[in-house]
This record gives sequence, structure tokens and C-alpha cells, in this order.
Amino acid sequence: MAFVERRGELLVGGGFMVVAVALALVGEMSQSFSLPIVALYVLGIAVASQVRFEIGAGFTVPTQAVFVPMLFAVPVSLVPLLVALALALGMAPGILRRKVPATAGSRWAPLSSCSMLTTATRMAAGAFCCWR
Repeated sequence: MAFVERRGELLVGGGFMVVAVALALVGEMSQSFSLPIVALYVLGIAVASQVRFEIGAGFTVPTQAVFVPMLFAVPVSLVPLLVALALALGMAPGILRRKVPATAGSRWAPLSSCSMLTTATRMAAGAFCCWR
């Protein structure tokens, strides 16, 4: 990977980590969760990210089939970090065989859903009462 590409990936990945960790710290952990369940969801997204359905000139992956139920089974504020871990695990074999470059761009997708749900949950609990 060229220096410019590597720098871009570091900026994108670093930015994601800052935002995802901030969401994990700001979000509430009111929902209890089980580590084996979390591990199954992470493994499920890792496996689903390797399944490709070709559509026209591109492809899609069925990660949403695991991501949406994960939003209800795991504290929402942790989901972006767990999805990033799952996608990294899914890419690991290809990266180790040097067939796939390490990229961070697709990890941003869950942040919008999770930040919206975290904000909605806090608003419903009255945490933003001064915004009325």
C-alpha cells in the first residue's frame, strides 16, 4: 500500500476509533448482555462479511441480517466497536495471506444507527430534558 493510501486508512480508522470509543463511553449500559451472545454476534458478522452476492458489476454482503438483531441483544453503544472487531476478524485470513489490503472505510456504517438509537434512548429517559 502506498504512503498516501496508508495515511488515508490511518486517518479513517483513527477517526472511527475516536468516535466509536466516545459513543461507548457516552452511551448507557442499562442493558445487560452475555459474553457468549456477544461472541456469537461478532462471529456471525465476521462470517457474513465473507459471503458475497454479486449484483450487476458489484456485490453485497448479508451483514445486516446479523447487525439488526445485534442492536437489540447488545448495548447499542458497544455495537460499532464490536462490528469493527467482527469485520477485522473476517478480513484477517485474507490480510494474512496478503490477498486483501487492510481497509477501515466500511466500519463507519453502524455509527449512524447506533448514535441515533443511543440519542433516542437517552431522550426517552429524559436525559436531554433541557432541550425541550
